[in-house]
Amino acid sequence: LDNGGPEDAVLAEVDALWADRLVPFEANVRLRRPRPPMSPKIAGYDLTWPAQAERVLARVRAAAGHLARRADHIGSTAVPGLPAKDILDLQLTVSTLDDADALGDLLADAGFPRLAGDWCDDAQDGEGTWPKRMHVGGDPRRPVNLHVRSVETPAWRLALLFRDYLRANPDERDDYRDVKLRLAEAHAADPTFEAYADEKQEFVNGVFARAEKWAAATGWTP
Repeated sequence: LDNGGPEDAVLAEVDALWADRLVPFEANVRLRRPRPPMSPKIAGYDLTWPAQAERVLARVRAAAGHLARRADHIGSTAVPGLPAKDILDLQLTVSTLDDADALGDLLADAGFPRLAGDWCDDAQDGEGTWPKRMHVGGDPRRPVNLHVRSVETPAWRLALLFRDYLRANPDERDDYRDVKLRLAEAHAADPTFEAYADEKQEFVNGVFARAEKWAAATGWTP
């Protein structure tokens, strides 16, 4: 809040912050209630996304403690210059899914309730899936998807590889941007944006082969 403005304006901002953000945030944490789903509306790249992600990651690391192998900002909001949904994708890497389950209550208490159901990533060879746990942020003004992945599957590494490959290759980033914008427009009326995600994944799968060659050529490691 900007405390340098007129008193009435500052008080109005305080009231709005309390009513629109803090009160629903407290209820979401207490009730372990996920935020409502968002439509796949694409926003221009926000220069503050990395700093916002680091602030949220600090809470994730504090909650996970010694069970966290690492915690990273991933996804489109982690790629400078790439338009994205205004949802921060974060990844918490743990040793085993048992550790992920042990963190369920701790993350929920920190404001990241777990989503019910079975969540997984599709294996790149098309054979089977890689299980994970999904949490979301309870702050209604800062949407967060928290992917909790185990080092027992390749998915945690691929998320970091995809991010770093797009950062290093602007042409691939721009192609991905064009795909996202086209699909977001085509599926703007779908509140679940499942079709958007499925069709986007087809493009992402094609990028992975090129990203692996880049990783081998450059000596990239996560």
